Amino acid sequence: MKISPLNRLLITQFLSAMADNAILMATLHVIIQNQLGSVYLGIVQASFFFSYVLLAPYVSVLSERIPKAKLLWVGNLFKLLGAICLLIGVNPAVAYAIVGVGACIYSPGKYAILQEKAYTRTPQELYRANGLIEGSTIVAILIGTIIGGFLSTSSFLLAMVVILSCYMVSFMFAWILPNGEVSNVSFRHTWKHFGQDIVSLIHVQKSKSALLGTSSFWMTSSVLRLAMLSWIPLALHLSGEDKSSLFMGISAIGIMIGAVLSPRLIPLSTLKRLLLFGGGMGLTVAMVCLFPHMVLTVVILFFAGFFGGVYMIPLNTILQESGGVVGTGKTIAIQNFFENLMMFTGTLVFTGLMKVGISIPIIMVGFGITFFFIAFYVKHDYVSSKNSIKP
Repeated sequence: MKISPLNRLLITQFLSAMADNAILMATLHVIIQNQLGSVYLGIVQASFFFSYVLLAPYVSVLSERIPKAKLLWVGNLFKLLGAICLLIGVNPAVAYAIVGVGACIYSPGKYAILQEKAYTRTPQELYRANGLIEGSTIVAILIGTIIGGFLSTSSFLLAMVVILSCYMVSFMFAWILPNGEVSNVSFRHTWKHFGQDIVSLIHVQKSKSALLGTSSFWMTSSVLRLAMLSWIPLALHLSGEDKSSLFMGISAIGIMIGAVLSPRLIPLSTLKRLLLFGGGMGLTVAMVCLFPHMVLTVVILFFAGFFGGVYMIPLNTILQESGGVVGTGKTIAIQNFFENLMMFTGTLVFTGLMKVGISIPIIMVGFGITFFFIAFYVKHDYVSSKNSIKP
């Protein structure tokens, strides 16, 4: 049976994303086994984000010089290397940083490739394809987080075999994706040109707002994941990374459902509902650690994920549609730069506040309120300028 290019891309992305989240749980297992402390988890995650930030300008150029499909399999090669390093006992921060290098190379390909004619032809098709990519990614996050937590607790070696296998199969499917057009851009003065591309992109008002919206979403999500991994075992008296991973899966289910329903809940022709869902995510994030009760935590995590999934998809689509001013690959690289810079910053702030003794519930109230006001600004920016994209 012939598999369409979009379905091949979905398989590639699903397997790679599943392994990305399984390896995080395997890394958490190594941290626990070596008694490195919960703060070290923030250091490991920060090393991953730092790889993105440092390499973003170079990946921006690379994403225009080679076909997007090649970005996917090159990225998977680096992820494989990082997984092997973790398996053979390399410091988890170093191993996970190498995985971050692979993810940085991989990410522009999985989004920029959607605008090629082999995958989508209209803005509405692009919107739906974004929903499929995000939906499948969240399913992969859910499965990868749960399987990674369960297998790492049962058999670290088996967990790593599964992770390596996923990366290898993802590599094979990426290898057979059709190659698109490339541009003859230079690596000379990379940071200077990257800065100029950023200026050009944020001069487009809807691109600036979309960057702010998606970056704040991922910052809040990354801090929420850290908070849950640190707070759940203490507040709900649960032990083992497999049990923590089940709770993280709840928010992943919410994001998946929200991403799939987003085209119906926020039409491209009007973006007035952005605040409803962005604000909803901010409020639920602020509430999540205030009620140390298992059922309430599950419900709040689900709705935090659902509101965020609905909120993020139209912003991704807007950014891709308006990114022609610098090129689709460069736009996604810039998006990755800001998103990971915000995640890096959020992780450092969260870890720093924990070290000085501020409780996790208070920290999450602060992050939730911050996200709420950013969502309000993004919605106001779009409505006041009457920004939208035509279906």
